[in-house]
Amino acid sequence: MMKPPCEIVVWYLIPGIRSVLAKKLFSLGMKQKEISAILDITQPAVSQYLSDKRGNEVGFNSELLTMINCLAYDLKDKKIKKVEVIPRICEICRKTKNEDILCLLHKEKDVVPEGCKACLSNESIADDEISIKKDTIMDDCKLCSDSSDDILFFDI
Repeated sequence: MMKPPCEIVVWYLIPGIRSVLAKKLFSLGMKQKEISAILDITQPAVSQYLSDKRGNEVGFNSELLTMINCLAYDLKDKKIKKVEVIPRICEICRKTKNEDILCLLHKEKDVVPEGCKACLSNESIADDEISIKKDTIMDDCKLCSDSSDDILFFDI
């Protein structure tokens, strides 16, 4: 059975993003313990990212590296709230999908049948369907009582 794209994201893409983030934050003078707290991962995981034992299988293009580095600067300078980290990482993931990086990684890590469009699956969903799904999620999400802290849903 073919692995779903989300499995590729979890096993390769997110660790790759974390690796670049950890390295950038470390180069900006942050200690491993600080990086682990900011990224909500263990200090040993940070150590593995810094030594390329984890998260080194994805090659990001210059635009994605810029997005990740900007996130690192914003984290280091405390310009964003913790709740804003997830949407920023999700935006980077979406960009890998748009740039076919996710698709290429999927083909590299799995046997993908000819003509597969699994990594591009939301193209088959109509815009009004996406809007309805976003509205439903926002209606169901009661985590934030202050509208200024709402989590942004860019894509489903």
